[in-house]
Amino acid sequence: MVRRLLSCLVALAPPLAACGDDAAATSSGGGAGGAVETTSTSASGPGPVAVSSGTETGTGSSGAGGANPEDPYGCLLGEAPPRPASIPEGYRPWACWSQKPQCMLWIPEDPETMVDPITWEACAEGSPGGDGCRQMARPWWSGQGPAIGETYPAAPELDRTGASPMLRFAKASLAGSQTSDFVEWAVHDLDGAPRFALRRPPQGEAECGFQDYDLSEGFWVVAPVGDDTTPTSDSPHDGALLVDLASRSIDLAYRDDQPAKASWTAGAGWLARDTGVKLFLHDHAFQQELLLHDAATDPFGANATSAVFIHGDRVVWSISAGEHSAIRAYDPILGPHDLVRYADPMHGAGALGSDGVDLVWMDGEGRQPGDISFPIRSIFTAPFTTDPELLAPRRLRSDPSTALNALGDRFHVGCGRAARHGTTPLDLQIVRLSDGMAWYVDHTPGVWKKSSIVGLTCDEVFIVVQFWEDAKLQGSTIQRIRFDALGEGVPPD
Repeated sequence: MVRRLLSCLVALAPPLAACGDDAAATSSGGGAGGAVETTSTSASGPGPVAVSSGTETGTGSSGAGGANPEDPYGCLLGEAPPRPASIPEGYRPWACWSQKPQCMLWIPEDPETMVDPITWEACAEGSPGGDGCRQMARPWWSGQGPAIGETYPAAPELDRTGASPMLRFAKASLAGSQTSDFVEWAVHDLDGAPRFALRRPPQGEAECGFQDYDLSEGFWVVAPVGDDTTPTSDSPHDGALLVDLASRSIDLAYRDDQPAKASWTAGAGWLARDTGVKLFLHDHAFQQELLLHDAATDPFGANATSAVFIHGDRVVWSISAGEHSAIRAYDPILGPHDLVRYADPMHGAGALGSDGVDLVWMDGEGRQPGDISFPIRSIFTAPFTTDPELLAPRRLRSDPSTALNALGDRFHVGCGRAARHGTTPLDLQIVRLSDGMAWYVDHTPGVWKKSSIVGLTCDEVFIVVQFWEDAKLQGSTIQRIRFDALGEGVPPD
């Protein structure tokens, strides 16, 4: 089910809004990737966000201003629920997903004054970078649990697309206490000021959850799952909450009652929804929908992987199926099409990363039938493009990582550098795109190890780490390490 004629997709920002609200229409077209289905529908809900047909009606809000000061989002059907002990004054209930208190989020009216800013301190002993390393202080941490939420794909993330970098992460304060426990998903300016937050009190036995997915181009998407009527693992209910960081508005952009759960990628004006078999592109109002990829029609039956990137009106993503891996792209002229795909499944491309300026991926060769990994692995880069005729691949160096398309394998790209894990998932490698120079940071058992990569600025790499003090694991935190503190690099091979 796809919304709007392909010709409408040529006009972007705000994408598709100028295409009108005419009745359903269908067409087909596209580029090298095959036929593109498009349709157009209109649907209305109680809020400003229209929801695509086939879904339950959603609600939305631009923030405070409702008739009930305890319900500024206009979704409560009755009285405001009792305030849990771990929810501060000034946080208001967001009940647009579920009316059940155990399935609600709480949002601060004024995050700049109500949410603690990020503070940075010297890194723990044994961390890489020496004096060039700082780590996030964790005053909320109780000494139990992870301190920084990192259940994939909720690994912290850096968005460098705005005027100043923004960081999203989840604070976890878990000590088994109903009075202090909470999880708070938040977006902050890199220097500490909070932009937006969503807090959840202790759940108990509630069968509902919220998954923090993506922050990109100033938009943040969080996915609710389950409404406490059936076990979350079996619940047909999922959706997407969309936060505009510039206006600090939140909308329940999408609500679905189909069994398949989706993962999400955000962009300015667009959302990508991956059901595991199909990958869709939606405008923010969910008036239009474009089918980007379908495993059922792919020559190798490949699914889209977790590496999906939206830049303006163009999208790039990785696909994989067993021994086959490739990279695909979409733009309004060519439609969905192959960007890097080899006819020989023993030659593949994956681990794609992009910042809209550069593309970086791993190219693998020499695999034999039944092999798990490629024996010959190289890191490639190219200026960002979605046109295979304009793609100018350039080999940088060999890649010590054997992983290609598993969760968390992708390159993180920013300011002329790329980073991903090294020989093991606990290690870190950084590659400079101009000349292929590389830096490798290996984990030290019982002292320090990398958990995930957050992102890169022009001066630093941000990573989630675990560290030990006095032989005791200190949970997780985010470290920022200056590139000039990593020492001499390793020339390309």
